[in-house]
Amino acid sequence: NFTKIFVAFSKFESGEWSDADGSPVIISEILSSNRTYPNRAGEYLDYIEVRNLTATPTDISGYMLSDALDSIGYTFPKGTVLPAYGYIAVWCDKACETGEYAAFGLSSKGTDTVYLYNSVNVMVDSVEVPRLNDNMPLIRQEDGTWVNGTQATPGFENTPEGFEKWLAANEPKQ
Repeated sequence: NFTKIFVAFSKFESGEWSDADGSPVIISEILSSNRTYPNRAGEYLDYIEVRNLTATPTDISGYMLSDALDSIGYTFPKGTVLPAYGYIAVWCDKACETGEYAAFGLSSKGTDTVYLYNSVNVMVDSVEVPRLNDNMPLIRQEDGTWVNGTQATPGFENTPEGFEKWLAANEPKQ
């Protein structure tokens, strides 16, 4: 199955990109059935990746992620700064909400919507998550469309180069 969802993007006067609502921070990748891509603790968890679209580091302290309109499942801790054009993966673990863990899971059956709110509780991005096979990420392309990918890149750009960087960052330590 191939899924495309369109989101409008525009340029700031500086020439940098934002989504249609003007937010420089967007959801950029989702993996809802992870059997291959471990986090730093070696756990295979679902994740949501968030991206900074600008050349300026962006403080996302207090930004929130959720899989429901009526509750917040994760709040970015104080001092969370996304580097210029940077990415951060939030791992989903229903038993834990600390640091990089959201206290909710994602269904691979296509029944979830993921929401991103800014620090004043304004929704700045959302995506309906389609049915996804094991290890098949939902990836936002540069033009704002969403596609089912073949390689996940948690915390890195959604390109073959980003996958190579993820591999290098996750090589076993000897």
